[in-house]
Amino acid sequence: MSEALLLAKTEESLLELGLKKAALILPASLEWAAGKQATYVEFLSRLLEAETEERFNRYLHTRLSCFSQVKSAEKRCGFVHRHRNTEDYDDFVPDKA
Repeated sequence: MSEALLLAKTEESLLELGLKKAALILPASLEWAAGKQATYVEFLSRLLEAETEERFNRYLHTRLSCFSQVKSAEKRCGFVHRHRNTEDYDDFVPDKA
């Protein structure tokens, strides 16, 4: 099997597994590994690290966008949250059971 065909098949497999970032950087990672004479583990680690970083960034983006949507909804609806500090509770005395 030719190297180009093997590369295309590997990229396709990565995409089928949902590893989009790994598929995207596969050609550059192969060049890097060949130039550095990297081990298989170094090569694989590089692919997985990029995929993990991409997923974490996507997760953060999703979480932050949800947070900003909640904040803007609160502003539109006129919700006001009062944040208390510990001084608000200085006079607190628990009920005796």
